[in-house]
Amino acid sequence: MVQNLASLSRGAADKISQLTADGIKLNNMARQVFSEAMPSMDQTNRLIADISKSSSAQSVSSEQINAALQDLNAFLRANANNAQSLAENSENLDEQAKRLYDAVEFFNV
Repeated sequence: MVQNLASLSRGAADKISQLTADGIKLNNMARQVFSEAMPSMDQTNRLIADISKSSSAQSVSSEQINAALQDLNAFLRANANNAQSLAENSENLDEQAKRLYDAVEFFNV
């Protein structure tokens, strides 16, 4: 009986030793995988930060472009209004010139 108990204890101790050795191997493998993945994770974090900065800069640029387009649109509207006024004034001036010519023609003998 004591021998049987000693044999079982030895078997359990061997199993525990084997499980511990396997656990150490797995831990070492996980450490190696993590060590190899860490630079990639750091690079990914840097890339994400760069993308975020670029997106912010692009957003600011888009807002500036939008403001410039709105200013250009206002300028084009004002220019169109000015062109319309100029055309109207030109027609009025042409009519006045014709009346003046007719008035002067009356005095030509």
